[in-house]
Amino acid sequence: MGKSSIKETVEIIGHALSVAWQLIRSTRILSTVRMPAVTIWGGTHADQNSAYAQQAFALSQKLVTNNISVLTGGGPGIMEAANCGAVSDQQEGDKKLSSLGVGVTSVDKAYTNPCVPVTRVDYFFLRKWLLIRYSLAFVIFPGGVGTVDELFELLNFMKHGKVPKLPVILIGTQYWQPIMDWFNTRALAHGFVQQSQVDLLTITDDLDEAFEIIKHVCETYREYVD
Repeated sequence: MGKSSIKETVEIIGHALSVAWQLIRSTRILSTVRMPAVTIWGGTHADQNSAYAQQAFALSQKLVTNNISVLTGGGPGIMEAANCGAVSDQQEGDKKLSSLGVGVTSVDKAYTNPCVPVTRVDYFFLRKWLLIRYSLAFVIFPGGVGTVDELFELLNFMKHGKVPKLPVILIGTQYWQPIMDWFNTRALAHGFVQQSQVDLLTITDDLDEAFEIIKHVCETYREYVD
């Protein structure tokens, strides 16, 4: 084995150990979050006064009022609005967190979440795994490439049975309708996706509808663990 191969092997082992340590540390921190929880994704550039940010705030507030915690990527925009909504009515002395951010160290380095603690990992795939692993539903607000990446990778994990088939709610009918049209008139027509995959998606502007879907799956979880 040449020197370059030995160096590469050492680097791979180092990365593997780093991932393992970050996974253990983050799992311990996530154990301080009250369960059940849902993940909210959305664009980082949304202004806090925008309609979508206000919806994220209001939905998170309603979820936490009903003992459903909120996880996000810990960044600005929709994520900040969701985190802040989740803790807006939090009672002092709560031993469990009602909201937490899971960030990536190289992203939004100059940003500090004003409302919740953020645990950071070095890898995008690790953040995705943590958010998906600890959530019973996923709410996707309008966003850019990162948000769409998270949506489609989530659906791909569900397709291949890597995670359970759980509700995926798209908030913003006008924003997301082109993607639903692509599913219904292109991907399904060509046999590239199955109807059961599309059926996982709910597209709505109604926060009460979104809440009822989440409430149902969380009640099922509570019946199972009790």
